[in-house]
Amino acid sequence: MGHGDPSVALSLAVTIHGDGKGGVRDSLRTVAELAAWLAENRQTTLELGDIDGELVRRVRRSRRAVRALLSDLTGAPRTGLDDDGRPFGVADAVSVLNGDALGAPVAVGVAMSDGSLVGRRQEVEVAPADRLLGDLADSAITLLAGPDRQRVRACPAPRCVRYFLQAHSRQEWCKPSCGNRVRAARHYQRHRA
Repeated sequence: MGHGDPSVALSLAVTIHGDGKGGVRDSLRTVAELAAWLAENRQTTLELGDIDGELVRRVRRSRRAVRALLSDLTGAPRTGLDDDGRPFGVADAVSVLNGDALGAPVAVGVAMSDGSLVGRRQEVEVAPADRLLGDLADSAITLLAGPDRQRVRACPAPRCVRYFLQAHSRQEWCKPSCGNRVRAARHYQRHRA
């Protein structure tokens, strides 16, 4: 996973998605589901044995933070509760992301070189789980505070809870099936009357 890749944050956010029956499905409930998502997103810093229920809980909390901030950015509706039922707002989301970012495996600093200050980045040793959360936070921060933030959209299709990066000005839906569902509903309404 590349540091700061906004597609990883979006991929994490859409692990909550419609179940096709009017409900919502969570694709990160188990160790196996998290392991599959990590493999799909080319995350290689963790061994399968490093993934446990606590890491699943921490990644889900990071996802909650990303989704809360995406909701705030796009104006999409959201639940104001954490997975454990406690209130969870934008300030909580910022706090989670900032805390996770502390686990990023890169330290920044400055050094003197030939009489000038030079910025430096240095890899530091961190626990694999902290590194994962630091990388996820880096991706989310790049998405939410970078130039792509202007292209982030919440899918307006009924029962869809996905976010996407708008590829062109006419793109309205996260995927073609959402657009098809809306067009079919409109067609049905027009011909029903």
